[in-house]
Amino acid sequence: MARRVRILIAGLLVAVMAAPLGQLPALASPSSDLAAKRKLAQAVQAELDRLSVSLEVLVERYNAAQDQLERTLKEVGRNRDDLRRAEVDLAGARTQLDRRARSLYISGPSAYIQGILTAKDIHDVLARTRYAQNVLRRDSLNLDIVGTARARVSQAGEALASQQARQVAAERALAAQRDEILSRQTQRRGILDSLNKDIARLVEQEKRRQEEERRRTAAAALAAARRRESAPTNRGGRSDLPPPGPSAGKALSVARQQLGKPYRWGATGPDSFDCSGLTLYSYREAGVSIPRTAAEQWYAGNHPDLAHLAPGDLVFFATNSNNASTIHHVGIYAGDGNMIHAPESGDVVRVSSIGRSDYFGATRVG
Repeated sequence: MARRVRILIAGLLVAVMAAPLGQLPALASPSSDLAAKRKLAQAVQAELDRLSVSLEVLVERYNAAQDQLERTLKEVGRNRDDLRRAEVDLAGARTQLDRRARSLYISGPSAYIQGILTAKDIHDVLARTRYAQNVLRRDSLNLDIVGTARARVSQAGEALASQQARQVAAERALAAQRDEILSRQTQRRGILDSLNKDIARLVEQEKRRQEEERRRTAAAALAAARRRESAPTNRGGRSDLPPPGPSAGKALSVARQQLGKPYRWGATGPDSFDCSGLTLYSYREAGVSIPRTAAEQWYAGNHPDLAHLAPGDLVFFATNSNNASTIHHVGIYAGDGNMIHAPESGDVVRVSSIGRSDYFGATRVG
């Protein structure tokens, strides 16, 4: 039987990694072989978990790209306005210069000399000379104004072209990330669709078992951390932070009101959310602005250690426990080792344990 279990699990994983999306083979196992089915259910759940993490990473990259695109579009708008103003200034300077050119053409360059020659006395000569010098200075200034305005138009045009190129690049990156997210979602649905009822039921049981195990793990970790009054694996977490302010409680209350709403990548509410979209929305409704992505939200405050987590703190999960840039998931701590979060595609905002092996640390906002 052990050999058959290995073959079933190996076949599943090979099919998941190699088969075209939507063409995964149907899973089959003798109904009497409950142990084999349970092992297969564990393998399926492990693969689903792997896909969920990779999908979270992609969604956070998508959110960061979307945020960058929005900033770029604002810069494009500012540069476009600056270009319009520069063009107006250039047109005005050119009009003034054209008027002076026509005046010189009509009067001729000898007008200045004639004016001096017809002066009545030395004081009149000096006065007319100063007047001529002032006119020449104004002409020179007009030329400078035209040159400066022309340079501004050129610089604003170049800046606008650069921003528009960045905009196009960001839009292309978004499209590529969107396609990859949809591909991963299709892959995950393909696995679920290929399960027969018995295996699907056991997969759901395995998921509940893992959540219960996480709750026990979180409870044990919290108890141990409180006994030690420190958590050495908390990335420099501190025990001396002041308690969260009123906004943390408000944000947690807002998050509770979203329970049951669907997960949707890129969504920031109010009808659906992804993980960092939920935390962003909850704190925004509490009157506090935090960054868009989970990795950026890590830096939105100080970091309490595990023993001193408080409701309203943000809790983070990463693929590398020593690198904040690998954070891929975030939730709002709800107390007793639990968090409110938007888990993954196909799920809803729910309460879950923080007792996961990829737990990274926490942030007390503000």
